[in-house]
Amino acid sequence: MMADLCQITIRRQLIDGSVVFQTVDLYSPLQNGTSPPNIRLQDGDAIIIPSR
Repeated sequence: MMADLCQITIRRQLIDGSVVFQTVDLYSPLQNGTSPPNIRLQDGDAIIIPSR
Protein backbone atom coordinates (compact mmCIF):
# COMPACT_ATOMS: atom_id res chain seq x y z
CA MET A 1 0.00 0.00 0.00
CA MET A 2 1.31 3.46 -0.90
CA ALA A 3 0.50 6.79 0.73
CA ASP A 4 -0.78 9.84 -1.14
CA LEU A 5 1.48 12.65 0.07
CA CYS A 6 -0.38 15.21 -2.07
CA GLN A 7 -3.50 15.20 0.10
CA ILE A 8 -2.54 14.88 3.74
CA THR A 9 -5.31 16.19 6.00
CA ILE A 10 -4.81 17.65 9.44
CA ARG A 11 -7.92 17.53 11.64
CA ARG A 12 -8.15 19.77 14.71
CA GLN A 13 -10.97 20.07 17.22
CA LEU A 14 -11.28 23.58 18.60
CA ILE A 15 -12.26 24.58 22.14
CA ASP A 16 -15.84 25.35 21.06
CA GLY A 17 -16.21 21.79 19.73
CA SER A 18 -16.02 22.68 16.05
CA VAL A 19 -13.62 20.77 13.83
CA VAL A 20 -11.35 22.29 11.20
CA PHE A 21 -9.54 20.48 8.42
CA GLN A 22 -6.45 21.60 6.51
CA THR A 23 -5.11 19.79 3.46
CA VAL A 24 -1.35 19.76 3.00
CA ASP A 25 0.76 18.76 -0.02
CA LEU A 26 4.10 17.26 1.04
CA TYR A 27 4.80 15.59 -2.30
CA SER A 28 5.56 18.76 -4.27
CA PRO A 29 8.18 20.11 -1.82
CA LEU A 30 9.90 16.71 -1.83
CA GLN A 31 9.95 16.62 -5.63
CA ASN A 32 10.91 20.27 -6.19
CA GLY A 33 13.24 20.82 -3.27
CA THR A 34 11.12 23.70 -1.96
CA SER A 35 10.18 24.37 1.64
CA PRO A 36 7.38 22.26 3.09
CA PRO A 37 4.26 23.97 4.47
CA ASN A 38 4.80 25.68 7.81
CA ILE A 39 2.22 24.04 10.05
CA ARG A 40 2.47 23.71 13.81
CA LEU A 41 0.81 20.59 15.15
CA GLN A 42 -0.97 20.70 18.49
CA ASP A 43 -1.94 18.08 21.05
CA GLY A 44 -5.00 16.23 19.80
CA ASP A 45 -4.42 16.89 16.09
CA ALA A 46 -5.11 13.96 13.80
CA ILE A 47 -2.97 13.47 10.69
CA ILE A 48 -4.80 11.59 7.97
CA ILE A 49 -2.68 10.20 5.11
CA PRO A 50 -4.84 8.54 2.45
CA SER A 51 -3.65 5.58 0.42
CA ARG A 52 -3.21 5.86 -3.31
